Amino acid sequence: MNILKNSDSFDDLIQEMHLFRGANLLLRPDDLAMQGVRSRIFNIFYASIRAQDAKDWTNPALTLYSKSVGFNNQLQRHHIFPKAFLYKKYNGNNSIHKALINEIANMAFITQESNMELLANDPKVYLPKIDPIQLRKQFVPTDENLYSIDKYEHFSESRKKWNSRRFRTL
Repeated sequence: MNILKNSDSFDDLIQEMHLFRGANLLLRPDDLAMQGVRSRIFNIFYASIRAQDAKDWTNPALTLYSKSVGFNNQLQRHHIFPKAFLYKKYNGNNSIHKALINEIANMAFITQESNMELLANDPKVYLPKIDPIQLRKQFVPTDENLYSIDKYEHFSESRKKWNSRRFRTL
């Protein structure tokens, strides 16, 4: 779905979602389960983060915009819990586990520079250093107890619930 790229209109996106979902556009936490970057919901996820005026995590002066100028300012998808960490817990050859690792609930938007800095760091170490306001703008729970690999599924569920509540207000 390239609605936002082609028309840059949130109204067009809503109209497209009506075709996909019918009259009920309320998003439930289950709607986000196992949904990745190819999901129709992913564009709404990005739009809602942009609507929050979210900033880059290591350089909060930078707005998260897909057309930012400069190699290091390019917008990238970031696995909050790095794949390498999660593959210690989940089987990378199992398609369900792979979907769990790559679902929207484990994605954030940051610049390339930030992504390089945070790439494979333990979320238990790096997330507490990020401005809590910027975490909340990307629907990332600020409860540090959820940042360990053992709590990944709780983190994911918490984020899905928060996302679905936010989507209802758009």
